[in-house]
Amino acid sequence: MRKIIIDLDDFQPSAVNLDLLLKLKEHFPKLKISAFTIPIDANLIFGKIKKEKVLEWAGLMRKLDWVEFYPHGIAHTPNEWQVNDKKKVEAMIKVMEKAFHDLDLPFKKVFKAPFWQLSKEAGEVLREHGYIIAEDRNQPRMFDDSYVYNWSLEEDFPKDEVLVKGHGHLDGESENALDKVFLDLHYKLPNDAEFKFISEVI
Repeated sequence: MRKIIIDLDDFQPSAVNLDLLLKLKEHFPKLKISAFTIPIDANLIFGKIKKEKVLEWAGLMRKLDWVEFYPHGIAHTPNEWQVNDKKKVEAMIKVMEKAFHDLDLPFKKVFKAPFWQLSKEAGEVLREHGYIIAEDRNQPRMFDDSYVYNWSLEEDFPKDEVLVKGHGHLDGESENALDKVFLDLHYKLPNDAEFKFISEVI
């Protein structure tokens, strides 16, 4: 039985493709999703969505016991965590965690920086706060114990990996966005797969 992690970036109230994720769950009843989540949706800041929609979304997320949430920055802005001042990073962590608490959305301490942009100093402070850092397989490793994916969802399924660590996006323009890989996943993923959360293997 193959052990498989599926992590998807950019969970937030304004994200699309949640319907596709629910359909995928119907096809794979034991599916588990590790969701890297943006706790402050920029669309709320700019008035494109209302707070009621955000709270409704958070309520729906809490009902999905097959989805586990991890911080994906604060508002997913470029260079958000390219910060060298450790005191500022301390303050950013407080803002990020408060945003999750305000949504009443439980999260595990696995952190992925937006666009993989993370300073060494920010990573060190996050680790001091108990976070595991998720890093890009295509960049030099910053920390030896980081979580690193070994399969991007648009690629052929890796047949030789004991633990397949899949990576994609809930929506967006990436080739591994769910709407682009949805149909292929139905035949790529083994029917007897044992799905795991990231937190279950680190």
